[in-house]
Amino acid sequence: MKKIIRAVAASAVAVASITAMAANDGLVGATSSTGDLNISLDISQLIRVAGLDDMVLTQQGSVYSAEDPICVGQTGGITGFTIVFDGGNYGPASERFNLSNGSELIPYTVQFTQDLGAAAGDQANVTSGVAGATYNTLFAGTDCDPTFDDTNANSKIIVTVDETDVQTVAADTYTDTLVVTVTAN
Repeated sequence: MKKIIRAVAASAVAVASITAMAANDGLVGATSSTGDLNISLDISQLIRVAGLDDMVLTQQGSVYSAEDPICVGQTGGITGFTIVFDGGNYGPASERFNLSNGSELIPYTVQFTQDLGAAAGDQANVTSGVAGATYNTLFAGTDCDPTFDDTNANSKIIVTVDETDVQTVAADTYTDTLVVTVTAN
């Protein structure tokens, strides 16, 4: 009997607390009626990388390189992030980033920077599949402008192939898919 009374009492408390949080309809009145309702908004932390474009490497002196200005945006007060790059054509452990024509591999390096004025070779190379330094988020808002153009960039990816690696392979088109993952800290 005591268990039943406790269960009924607990149910009554639960209903009372739900009722306290619920909307209240107005009473019928001759000239007016007033009710109320609660409004809430839960803001989640969100992060996004945007503005990624395909790269075509072109010869720049003794290297082939290309740059891709990108945007990392956030909401919910994220103040830092890490970034991981991973290529799809794995070679030896020392060459995790590779372009491939289906049978031959050409190693390439990846650099990431929040210095939009940096050139190839100015930054340390990243390691495939490994999060590097923690970077500061610069833009509030995950959209980084839905019509992204380079004026909204706050970071840059630089890809480089050494000319000596190109000289040892057959003439063909070499490709890879670079996966970019940003993670909020």
